[in-house]
Amino acid sequence: MKKTFYLIIVLFVIVACDKKKKVTEETYPDGFPKIEKYYRGDIANKEMVKEVRYYHNHQKELEGNYKNSKRDGSWVYYYKNGNKWSEGSFVDGLDDGKRTVYFENGQKRYEGYYNKGNQSGIWKFWDESGKLLKEIDYDKNDSTAIK
Repeated sequence: MKKTFYLIIVLFVIVACDKKKKVTEETYPDGFPKIEKYYRGDIANKEMVKEVRYYHNHQKELEGNYKNSKRDGSWVYYYKNGNKWSEGSFVDGLDDGKRTVYFENGQKRYEGYYNKGNQSGIWKFWDESGKLLKEIDYDKNDSTAIK
């Protein structure tokens, strides 16, 4: 019984210490947050794990995660109208994985992949109406215009 009690206490302490604490770093004159940062750990050993920024119209501007003070995981940027501008991922501060960038109207502008900070594979580029314009294979340094 005592072992179970101590195990529950230890788990509670671990979970409580792992919680993210939201801090509003800056606000607009109306009091709405401009920059919110999320921290893990105590005051002496706090680590920023997430950042959210807002436009003056209260729409989200960006949201992303950190690990060891570097961008890590999913990052999304937005236009002032709320539409996505860009979404991609990072590992250890470097672009890594799929990246998609959009026009303000929501149509894709371009899409491709990063590997440890370097463009790789086939990237596609579109115009604002959604028409595919060209493809570039960064593994072959080959650009092909679509007709």
